Amino acid sequence: MRIFITTMDEPFFMNPFIAKILKERKKDIIGLASSKGGRLTTRKKRLDISYAITLLLIIGLKNSIKIGYTSFKFWLQKKLAKNIHVKKPLSIIRIAQQLDIPTWEVDTVNDVEFLAILEQLKPDLIINQAQEIVKSGFIKIPPYGVLNRHASLLPKNRGRLSPFWVLFRQDRETGVTIHFVTEEIDRGDIICQEKFSVEKTDDFLTLTQKGYNIAADLMLLAIKKIESGKLEVLPNDPAKGNYNTIPTLRDALSFRKNGLVNLVKRWI
Repeated sequence: MRIFITTMDEPFFMNPFIAKILKERKKDIIGLASSKGGRLTTRKKRLDISYAITLLLIIGLKNSIKIGYTSFKFWLQKKLAKNIHVKKPLSIIRIAQQLDIPTWEVDTVNDVEFLAILEQLKPDLIINQAQEIVKSGFIKIPPYGVLNRHASLLPKNRGRLSPFWVLFRQDRETGVTIHFVTEEIDRGDIICQEKFSVEKTDDFLTLTQKGYNIAADLMLLAIKKIESGKLEVLPNDPAKGNYNTIPTLRDALSFRKNGLVNLVKRWI
């Protein structure tokens, strides 16, 4: 199985998840590409200040400082990468290079020149975690399809920042889904899922981390199911779920207010 991975270079959650797949399937990975942009950027790859403030409110000051520290280490490592050898790099590009896996850094995975590279490489399967909506030219390249990790139990909570909406609506359980990518967001057939409970003590960071803790093994399981030739998919019926938009500043403020109210209730 010839596997290509497209992703973003994000050190806190994404890179450890992708790194485990790289190490487990090293002999099958024919390349990795990181696209520009990340969790704080808009679709136009620009920093969105309003969205950054929204995320700060959702994540909380303490957790934001924790993520900020890791992000600073990541930035510093990338700046010094050409001059200093780092034994345990945070960058997924550097991790892949240490494993002798070819890498690319691209503006967007939908770029015509990059698609030409993919077509020449002829991957059987693509794992996509880039923070952009992939188009038909990308999706049609691998004969076995494109896989995505989604942080909810599809078809429930389609869309961005699912852990936030799980907490916002006070759901009692959530999970991770591995599914095929189509041109419709989070609508492809489901390969496998794993659920877990949402505890009263969970916040956005702990809930997100729970999902990433099981995501790599779930993705590896999905690959094995495809390789077996006996894949049985589950339907992803949007009528049985819901779609979430990107949280607004008002949503974040409401979330914080409800959190304080619940905290007071527990102490009374």
